[in-house]
Amino acid sequence: MEREGMRPEFADNRELTLADAVNGHLDWLEATYREPVEMSIATGYFNAEGFTMLADRLERLRGLRLLLGAEPPPSSRRVRKPGDPQAAQLESALVRDELQKEEKGLQRDRDQLDFDPGTDRSVARLLDFLKSGKIVVKRYEKAFLHGKAYLFGTDLFGFPEGAMAGSSNFTAAGLQHNLELNLGRYDPTPVEKIKNWFDRLWEDAKPYDLAKIYAARFAEYPPYLIFLRVLGTIWRRD
Repeated sequence: MEREGMRPEFADNRELTLADAVNGHLDWLEATYREPVEMSIATGYFNAEGFTMLADRLERLRGLRLLLGAEPPPSSRRVRKPGDPQAAQLESALVRDELQKEEKGLQRDRDQLDFDPGTDRSVARLLDFLKSGKIVVKRYEKAFLHGKAYLFGTDLFGFPEGAMAGSSNFTAAGLQHNLELNLGRYDPTPVEKIKNWFDRLWEDAKPYDLAKIYAARFAEYPPYLIFLRVLGTIWRRD
């Protein structure tokens, strides 16, 4: 499908992948507006492979706000037992637990990336972008964050230009592989409401050092540990 001129309304990773939808719309915005546009992304999860799918366009943005959060686990509803904290405190404890699990998940995904020069270049590209000053990363910690949104802004008159909202996380699976449901809106009222939703969460979120997680990829490790990692890569299926 031709990307140029797209204002995608539906992306389910079958008829149209969200990666193609986002890239196509960013191409259209770049061809339509004289100045680079801005973007805001809310996601329950992130990985480097997902960034690579959008990297060419994200690097040409004027700015990007990336909001991370914890998705609620299937068993997030729990019956209070004697001695448990009050409902609000119990919810906060569950959110903290999931945030810790997600951070460990980010580290695990980083450690399981392919051990090859191409992957190193991709991670280095992500780190360069995180340190470029174009992107601000925050994490929402007050509650579970289940909504996902990709919000496009031209900064003309303070109005957002459009949004893709639905089920896709900012990951390779969410952008291309999973069976997802994402709808694009470009009419002012719903897009403004999506922006207001994002802005409220962004204001309450805390700065998050995503670069620190991926910088560990290039830390110095003992030679024997590197040897084991090489063996694990060669014979991982065994």
